Amino acid sequence: MSTARRETARLLAEALHLTGAGRIAFEAAARGRVPVADVPDRPHPADSMAAATRTLPRDIASFTGRDPELDYLLKTYSDAPAGGGVIGICAIGGMAGIGKTALAVHAAHRLAACFPDGQIFLPLHGHVSGQRPVDPADALASLLQTAGLAVESIPDGLETRTRLWRDRL
Repeated sequence: MSTARRETARLLAEALHLTGAGRIAFEAAARGRVPVADVPDRPHPADSMAAATRTLPRDIASFTGRDPELDYLLKTYSDAPAGGGVIGICAIGGMAGIGKTALAVHAAHRLAACFPDGQIFLPLHGHVSGQRPVDPADALASLLQTAGLAVESIPDGLETRTRLWRDRL
């Protein structure tokens, strides 16, 4: 039977896509069996993107209601062209507190297989009481960091960040 620490180290190594000697060294260091300095260096995040980025919040196990809307989203995206291509964008609107985010997150979890390159959740706080909506330049900075860019590599200004985001995609 594995310990929680052993299982955590295994899961982290798996999430980082480590294999071979690098994985063995990583797991040993994570469990305190070898000094961290003995673990081979990994490429800097700015040098390579993860195989798939998934930043969705946890799905709601007791999701109910919204069946017509959920069916529409699932049909729209499950019929998306395989291997790329153009897909549509759906917007979910409504007043605060009616479950827009819950619907979007639930649908995104159900559609994960249709988007093997990843799914990014970016809270914009458009209807959060007492909180200002996220500035577009700040949202792009967050997206660029999620895509693997180091903070110091992110340029100032909305237009330059927009161009860099398009380039990274």
